[in-house]
Amino acid sequence: MASNALRALGPRLTTMVVSLLVLGLAWYLLKLDHAITLAIGGVIIAGALSPVRVAAIVSGLGFLAIAGVLEFHYGWRVGAIILAVIGVIDLVRGAAILRGMRV
Repeated sequence: MASNALRALGPRLTTMVVSLLVLGLAWYLLKLDHAITLAIGGVIIAGALSPVRVAAIVSGLGFLAIAGVLEFHYGWRVGAIILAVIGVIDLVRGAAILRGMRV
């Protein structure tokens, strides 16, 4: 039973590590704020470690929350739009998964 769970988690962990590496590269090249970078990393980790049925919803809500902070606290509209689009895509994927559709 445990080996099946670990086997299923393997590709998700690989995706999480690659996503965090891309985030680290973006942080370095774009000089992103540390707090925002850590928040995005937290959403990536939370989405990867959440149960499969709700992982996309967790990620979508997290990215929408960070988009709100970027827009209203930092005033960075472009970053907010990018994260909002990612959040909406994740929410649509999550809804499709919950309805039993294959995504």
